Amino acid sequence: FLKNVKVPVSAQAEAMAVRARLLSGSVVEADLTGALSAAEAIAGIAATLRVAPERVMLVNLAGGLLAEAVVWDNAVAEGSDVQVIIGQDPGEAELLAAVKPGAGSLRELKEETNLRLTCTLLQSLPNDIGQLAALQELDLSFNMICALPDSFCQLSCLRTLKLLYNQLKALPEHFGNLVSLQELSLDLNQLAALPANFCELRALRHCRLYCNRLMALPDGFGAGLAALEELNISSNPLVALPDDFGQLASLHTLRLRNTAIGHLPGSFGCLAHLQEMHTDRNQLKALPDTFGDLGSLRQLNLSANKFTALPDSFGRLGSLQVLEIVPKCPGGHSLRRRAVDLTSLCDWCSTPCKVGSIMWCCRRCCFDACCACFQATQLTALPSNIGCLRNLQVVRIVNHHLACLPQSFANLLALEEVDLSSNQLASLPVRFGQLAALQQLLLPHNVLKALPESFGQLGALTSLDLSGNRLTVLPSACCQLSSLEHLKLSSNRLKSIPPSCRKLPALRKLEVDGHLISRLPKGLGRLVVQPGSSM
Repeated sequence: FLKNVKVPVSAQAEAMAVRARLLSGSVVEADLTGALSAAEAIAGIAATLRVAPERVMLVNLAGGLLAEAVVWDNAVAEGSDVQVIIGQDPGEAELLAAVKPGAGSLRELKEETNLRLTCTLLQSLPNDIGQLAALQELDLSFNMICALPDSFCQLSCLRTLKLLYNQLKALPEHFGNLVSLQELSLDLNQLAALPANFCELRALRHCRLYCNRLMALPDGFGAGLAALEELNISSNPLVALPDDFGQLASLHTLRLRNTAIGHLPGSFGCLAHLQEMHTDRNQLKALPDTFGDLGSLRQLNLSANKFTALPDSFGRLGSLQVLEIVPKCPGGHSLRRRAVDLTSLCDWCSTPCKVGSIMWCCRRCCFDACCACFQATQLTALPSNIGCLRNLQVVRIVNHHLACLPQSFANLLALEEVDLSSNQLASLPVRFGQLAALQQLLLPHNVLKALPESFGQLGALTSLDLSGNRLTVLPSACCQLSSLEHLKLSSNRLKSIPPSCRKLPALRKLEVDGHLISRLPKGLGRLVVQPGSSM
């Protein structure tokens, strides 16, 4: 707000220094004429505006002085123009209004160690926010902040900084001076690059940079951030990782989804503590030979990339528990194959799909994609040594061109869930029944005509999906599955269900083609029988 104040001051005002706090905002034009000294002028202005004198700053406009201190060498000429600034700069005013309404300056927040200012529509921060030297945790998420002042880098005690969902286009040049920073969240901003000294954040343990505009990481990223444990750089236009990426010696979780990266550096296998890796929806054409050196890796997501084979070293991932290579929607959810009941457009290529066409769909995101968008590059085989992954519990490899499984697959005795939907499997390994821990087996939309005799030994199996294959009779082995509760047999060539199915004591739900199978064996009346869809 603007106010006009006339305060008399003598032509021979005494020489003195006036502290300039540069807290822009309220501007007052004062006509300093009369018999008061500069100090008395400040006191008079403060009294007129009903504010504390320390909130008044004098700036000699004629001399262009706008500095940390304003020095009046001789006298203020009679009638000279003097700007008086009352209050805070816009950033300080917003900050104080959100944190401590009625506070006069940042000095009243100097003892604060934790500030949470989410969803407050902040557009800027005070130029001298560095005064908050005790600050350890700062959450400014879901605001409209476009830039951080240079003094921000003086918050040397700051440990946690959350700035997700703002409008930041760059970080201050000396951002690496935040030497105590351990947790950093900058998701959903507009950062095109990180400052060169970002790698000096040597205490950083958790870093989230999801959904920005980063095309590269700064040199020394791996060597400098040796304490980093969790990194999320998904949804950035990154084309490569730095060569020293493998020097992130403490990294245990990596989220690298939806980027333009086509290969991983050779040093990647040096990530000895990496446990969880999500690299779906990239442009990876191959994995480095050193990939098998990731001895601590437990969860691996390689969905929607461009490689057709896994490296021979894959069998050395002895700690691996979950392997996923499945179609994903942009939201990261697994897609499911279904026949559409309305004419639909592919959300990726805009190709129209007629009623009854097969599409890959995510009901959570209302996302539909045609089959052509998933057929560019697909796995044709698994490494012969995959059976060495003795800790593997979950395998999901969906919509590829696997024609068979290595015989060693039957050595994966810890397996609890297998989803091999929409492949080209014509048979299963002879000793498949050895998978005694297997509870869920999904094999729809393959070309199976028979099952191995050992199949009936899957005593823990509760859910079995064999829909969309080429079975003409139900294999007798299926009637030995004592724990089976849910059996899907639709879209095969079955014309009857054998009476031996009555020996399945746990069976509660059976899906068959009602138009092909008109009668069920006696004793199955207790089941919930659903007609399957013939896709």
